[in-house]
Amino acid sequence: MTPANQPRGLREYLRLVWRWKWLALACVLIIPLTVYLSSSVSTKVYESSTKLLVQPGTSPRAVLNPVAAATPTIQQTVLATAQVIKSPAVALQAGSSLRPRATPEEILGSLTVTPDAASGILTLTVSAHTGARAAAIANAVAGGLATSRLGALRAQVSTALTQLRKQLAAIKRPTSPEAIALAEQINQISAFRAIRDSGVEVIRPAVSPNSPASPRPVRDTALALLVSILLALALVALATNLDQRVRETSDIEAALGIPVLAPISRGAFSSPAGDPEYAEEFQLLRASLTYFNVDRPVDTMLVTSAVKGEGKTTTAVNLALAWAKTGKNVVLVDADLRHPRVGDALTISARGGLTNVLLGQTKLSEALVDISLERTQGRLRVLPAGSAPPNPAEILASERLGGVLQQLSSDADLVVMDTSPVLAVSDALSLTKRVGGVLLVARLGQSRRDALVRLKQVLDAAGTKVLGVAATGALSPQAYGYGYGYQESRDADKGPRVELGATPVGGARAERQTGDGEVAPSAASGVVQLAEPPVRQDADEEMLRPRAGADDEMLGPRAVNDGSSAVGRPTTRPASRSVSRLLRQVRKLGASVLRPRR
Repeated sequence: MTPANQPRGLREYLRLVWRWKWLALACVLIIPLTVYLSSSVSTKVYESSTKLLVQPGTSPRAVLNPVAAATPTIQQTVLATAQVIKSPAVALQAGSSLRPRATPEEILGSLTVTPDAASGILTLTVSAHTGARAAAIANAVAGGLATSRLGALRAQVSTALTQLRKQLAAIKRPTSPEAIALAEQINQISAFRAIRDSGVEVIRPAVSPNSPASPRPVRDTALALLVSILLALALVALATNLDQRVRETSDIEAALGIPVLAPISRGAFSSPAGDPEYAEEFQLLRASLTYFNVDRPVDTMLVTSAVKGEGKTTTAVNLALAWAKTGKNVVLVDADLRHPRVGDALTISARGGLTNVLLGQTKLSEALVDISLERTQGRLRVLPAGSAPPNPAEILASERLGGVLQQLSSDADLVVMDTSPVLAVSDALSLTKRVGGVLLVARLGQSRRDALVRLKQVLDAAGTKVLGVAATGALSPQAYGYGYGYQESRDADKGPRVELGATPVGGARAERQTGDGEVAPSAASGVVQLAEPPVRQDADEEMLRPRAGADDEMLGPRAVNDGSSAVGRPTTRPASRSVSRLLRQVRKLGASVLRPRR
């Protein structure tokens, strides 16, 4: 996540769009497709227009009263004519001339008048289901307007003549000046009957259009595509602000303020513990813990998370295996007394455990379960959770637990503890002060930012020493194109798989030799069959110490197992190549962390 004081770049925006690609793709595809289908099935509407030139004319009122009746301006005439066109009288006149006839409501509902007062031009636009019908209605309205204006002029003439003749008949002296003036007005007004010009001229008649005005599927779809892109960007921004889940390792680092030591693939959770395909990732996590804490060695470590389901147990089990494969004496303690999972991960069934030891029901030496590691001098013992107590928080906060941890630390190189989530219950808080450091686990795509921020606040308040963060749920290295090819090595290797057994400390390890040379457990031993890749002893010290020829050895030809080597005996070159690659990864990681920031 980009810090608040650092502006987002183009690559960051593209990453956000790619993160919500399905949401953006749904908008970009669904909206234009819906608009296109809707436009394709909609009823077609055609539009036709005619243009009229309106001129002011002389009214009979100007003859009757020349002073009061002034000639209207062209602007007044155009605006007045536009109102007349929308009158029922004009619509009735136009409808009567159409075949088939049209009602005034139909004409007025489809008619649009646009006046241009400066030029004296009126534009009549009519919409209909066919182009010919639209053109016929537009021309009929233009003709109806001319007829209506002529009819109105003739009505004014008739009214004026009637009034003048009544006034003339009331005068007793026909030769009087008043009678002579009235007779002259009658003659002038009678001349208006011969006028055939309505003052409206059609300068462009309406014609039938070839294509509909609406809908236009291509145009509408293009506009919908533009709108959908803008909407998709807005939804991506909204979803990014509302989504509290961490999506990348940078989101985890921004929420916790702690560096991510290593990403762990999603497949590690569905694979058995110690699966060679994912063992390299936990080796990288172990190397990162060693590198970042080289000045403060840790003999006890707590693995926890904010909430459940983030992969802390898987991380603790595989990390303990990774350390044991380097020749260390490691003890794995299942301190999650509410939901113990270490025994299930290693398929261990023990009658006693940590709870029984703390309650004095079982000796510590009897509760420890030894995990036999082939092809390495390391040692891994597991202390299961034991019986479920009614008060886990009180038991883990007891002083007796401190004595047990001290005894384990004195007998082992490293003690790894799996415990309950910090924000779920308070069990882990009492253990944070008893260990040398805490490894946090956060799952990409599931852990929430607010939960991680709260986790950091709780740990800081408790004065906890945090070693780093493991980001689980990441994509596998092969998804990025730089996987090392463990699967290819395992498919090409024709030798037997190495088994990893579990027996109580001090008990006899029951094993038998199979027909093909493999070491297999007997039914009474409860051996966990887990394949382990060969790892050189004391790999931590080798990774932190330059070794001559490491890069050359890594670049040399790959050793091929042709079946001539002894069963279960690793060749030297694959082990050195693995260590050399770890060394290069740690160097790159250290260089990126120690590089000064501008």
